[in-house]
Amino acid sequence: MIKSITSAALFFSLFFITGNINAQFCLNSFYNFESSRTIFNPALTGGFKGLARISGFYNHKFTNSYSFDSRTPIASLDISLHNRFRKQDKFGLGSSYLFDEEKIFLSKNIDYYKIINKTYLESISYHYTLDKKRNSVLSFGIQLGFSKTYFKSSILFTPESIKDYLNNPKDTSSCENKYFETLPIKDNKIHSGYTFGLDYVTNISNHSNFEIAFSISNMNRYKNILPLEADKNFMDIKYASFYTKYRTELSTGLILEPSFYFQGIQNSLYENIQFNIGKRYKKSFSFIVYGGVGFSHFHNDAVLFTGSLDLKQFQFFINYLREINNDKQNKVFLIGASYIINFKNQSTNI
Repeated sequence: MIKSITSAALFFSLFFITGNINAQFCLNSFYNFESSRTIFNPALTGGFKGLARISGFYNHKFTNSYSFDSRTPIASLDISLHNRFRKQDKFGLGSSYLFDEEKIFLSKNIDYYKIINKTYLESISYHYTLDKKRNSVLSFGIQLGFSKTYFKSSILFTPESIKDYLNNPKDTSSCENKYFETLPIKDNKIHSGYTFGLDYVTNISNHSNFEIAFSISNMNRYKNILPLEADKNFMDIKYASFYTKYRTELSTGLILEPSFYFQGIQNSLYENIQFNIGKRYKKSFSFIVYGGVGFSHFHNDAVLFTGSLDLKQFQFFINYLREINNDKQNKVFLIGASYIINFKNQSTNI
């Protein structure tokens, strides 16, 4: 039986550089791709051996400067349903919730405003077995979602005063005049989006497998991070994402996983290459410990360090990403866990 598509996954390509989620219904370059791909690629929904999977992530992006801070907890649930007519195939259903909070400081730790996005994703997938021994599986799915955007401010400014500040950041006099009125943002603005996804995984041998995934997405989001001229501030963004991974386990219990991720976002490109090493331990029960390093490039270069533990139905992970050629040195810290609920008398492949 084919290995769980995500059970031995390591987690990379974290959210960085530009900030807010704004209903990114996609394989998303700003997010930890490997840990979030079940959320953002609907073809992976239900892609595990078991009944249901509960996952939680917490992502924190921050800089050495005081200008930006972003925090995003994510919760997701997906279930696996076997096909009554083709027992080797199965359906997947998934639901995810993301709460994204961005705090933008206009003066050090004093004056700021927040953009908050609450995102809901619903997906369905089908996993089609290409051979009787289940050595190869083709999965495809669709995901629909929407988000609501809210605006909050500790001290409110007029759009004119913020524009003056942006034009001349060294002159803060324009921000000294504070007015108790809201900026012209449409509160509770609803964004919508969709994603189509494909995933193919095949067992090359009893100890090796190869995976390739692709998705295309469309979403609405802000043109600029500051909510000025709100009527003109929204646009459609299209994404195309590609991912491939090779996994092999040696007789010593050592696991090698090189992987590559690529995404096109409008006129921008994002690449991530990573190499992970795992070790399977067989004590009273089996578990796997992973560690890895990766290199990412979007607007700036960044290095990523990962760690993961697969323990029966549980999976725990921690990631740290840091830019290496930017004075502000954007950093991302992510922790997460998932738990697979099994059928009766059924164990999890890890």
